[in-house]
Amino acid sequence: FYVQLFDAALEKAGGKALVTEYAWQTDSCDPCPVPPLTPADLYTLGGDVFGEGSASDDGEPRLAGQPYFGPASSWVLTRLHTRYSKDTLSEDIVFTPAKPVRGGRALGYGKSDEQPGAVEMASSNNFQGRYIIRHYWEGEVACDNPEWGRWGGPPDGGDRTQAATELASAPRGQVALDGVVTSALPQLGLKGKPAPKRPKQK
Repeated sequence: FYVQLFDAALEKAGGKALVTEYAWQTDSCDPCPVPPLTPADLYTLGGDVFGEGSASDDGEPRLAGQPYFGPASSWVLTRLHTRYSKDTLSEDIVFTPAKPVRGGRALGYGKSDEQPGAVEMASSNNFQGRYIIRHYWEGEVACDNPEWGRWGGPPDGGDRTQAATELASAPRGQVALDGVVTSALPQLGLKGKPAPKRPKQK
């Protein structure tokens, strides 16, 4: 599913696009496969260079060469994804500052619209792409007033959250987006195909 969605986004942009998959402050994570970045991690990633000559915590000038990481929330970890050729991205990519965003974080439980995937400006970066496949109950519904639109984890407790990997070599053309995406996605020309109502569903 994801590779089909990614390919559609690139095609819509004429192959000239970078897809932001993750933009998050380094002092937290959600969910957290590993602990948030530590000052030592930031130092390894170049925090010693960015901190040269900055002020110390007490306001005194900091000598060049002394590592300063700044508050963890002042750093943002970003993951970008693209595929390009000499025709689509013929020049080096130039990065410029951008305002913080949040969104893309629909939850895997609760009502189906409990957290919209829309991306919007925010005071800090809290954005990541989550793609949750919901399987409707296909068995008999015996209760008188079933509550639809509530979701939980796998009944057997298996197959937890997984990261998308090996995307470049993943097979293409096996998923038709207009047949599986239930919400309208006008950016990609998808009208959305609402799931059919179940027996006793109002």
